[in-house]
Amino acid sequence: MSPTSPEHEPTRARSILLVALGVVAVAAAIAWLFVGTGPSDDDFIVQRYARNFVDGRGLVFDDGVRVEGFTCPLWLFLLAGVMALGGTAAAVGPWIGSAAVAGSALLALARARATVGEHASIARGGAVAAAFAIAASAATAYHAALGLGTALAGFLVLAWFVAAERAERRGSSHVLAGVCLGLATLLRPETAGLALPWLVAVPRGRRIVAGLAFAAWSGGWLVFRVAYYGEWLPMTHYVKKLALVDDLAYGADYLARATLDTGVVLLFGVGVLARLLRRAPSGRMTTAALAGVGVSLALVAWAGGDYMPVARFVVPVLPLLLVLACDAIAELLAHRVVLARAALLVLVAFGAWPCLELAELQGRHRFYEERWIAIGKELGARFPADTRVATAPIGAIGFHSRLPIVDLLGLTNAAVRRAEPDLSITMKGHHRYDADWALAQEPDLVLLGNGVLLPGQRTLQVSAWERTLVQHPRFAAEYEQLVLPIPGSYDLFLFRRRASAGRSPGAR
Repeated sequence: MSPTSPEHEPTRARSILLVALGVVAVAAAIAWLFVGTGPSDDDFIVQRYARNFVDGRGLVFDDGVRVEGFTCPLWLFLLAGVMALGGTAAAVGPWIGSAAVAGSALLALARARATVGEHASIARGGAVAAAFAIAASAATAYHAALGLGTALAGFLVLAWFVAAERAERRGSSHVLAGVCLGLATLLRPETAGLALPWLVAVPRGRRIVAGLAFAAWSGGWLVFRVAYYGEWLPMTHYVKKLALVDDLAYGADYLARATLDTGVVLLFGVGVLARLLRRAPSGRMTTAALAGVGVSLALVAWAGGDYMPVARFVVPVLPLLLVLACDAIAELLAHRVVLARAALLVLVAFGAWPCLELAELQGRHRFYEERWIAIGKELGARFPADTRVATAPIGAIGFHSRLPIVDLLGLTNAAVRRAEPDLSITMKGHHRYDADWALAQEPDLVLLGNGVLLPGQRTLQVSAWERTLVQHPRFAAEYEQLVLPIPGSYDLFLFRRRASAGRSPGAR
């Protein structure tokens, strides 16, 4: 009687169920650890767009100003749906992200059922290891809490691969794969790098339909963007993009740090090595997936990476990479079972190690986002609805105050993109600013230094991108300091436009 005979099916089904419950339990435990680390300030930017959309103001951050200051339209519409149903996006968003992580882990586990052949047992072990590695990944859990749809993008990318792999195995349509990948690009644009290698691998007779299934989403949003915003790319690209050599330097450093957090380059290398040695599964979709991941990582380097911690830009391909790496390890070490299991265990543990940074990440959220939420609520309560606030952190302050925002870093206006980047600033995405433009908007309030005071200090530290603003003759002539008590936090030092310079907002 063989191990796959009908008599063994109930036992195997119970084993798979127990493993699935274990995977979900691990994903839930890691998600619980990262409660209190999000949402990020950028997620509050998307939330403000979503609320304005639900309120009938359009896809805008400020009324009447059509600028695409986000890169995740699918996430925006999901949050808009939550709000339309009466929910709170900041509370529901992390649940969606955590569910996406668990879903990715279960997708990886589901592949174990398709493993056959001489080394099926070790291959199934690789699939189980991949499921636990995804569930235990601190990077995916952290970005599930931060929002922006990053973890959901990872689920959709893995769903694309599983669907494409299934279509290859059965000789069926790749439409589902195209839909999944098209949706993923509406959460992280770098995932579009997976498309070309995949379409090349799709059989010719099915390629056009698969391409249309993909392009209906990514191409559809491009058409809308050009018609509605008048741009080929979101404003976040224009305001953050530097010269190629500078961005590549940032990008290389980013991938190095991302590898320390997730092992991304090592995982990719293991997959490539297995293919070169012809020891990985021989499907065309596996080769296409590896090539696509390589293109996506190259796009991350070209963009210069990101300023957020724990590898946000590689999280969308991380579940897929974990699956490919576990497959590769299982094949490379198929005749060395003990060593293979040890390697897979190390891979699972490596992804979880950033949990050691949990206290720092929670402290970061308390120091910044919780402070900005309190500031936003107090500004909204104290000042008239038409009070214009100039600030660099625009998300939580803008969302909770509901006041018009003069964005000093240019994500939500079309002016700052024209400023020359200040390369003395090392924080990616914060290189452009324009004091002349900011003061020309005649903001009623100016918030400097991100609205925070460094621990142990009582004086305001002006950010590098605000120095020319503070040194501008108009600023000294037209603005006076105001100390505003913030309930639940410390006093806020901000600057109010003098009555002699024009309209000055009065407190409610």
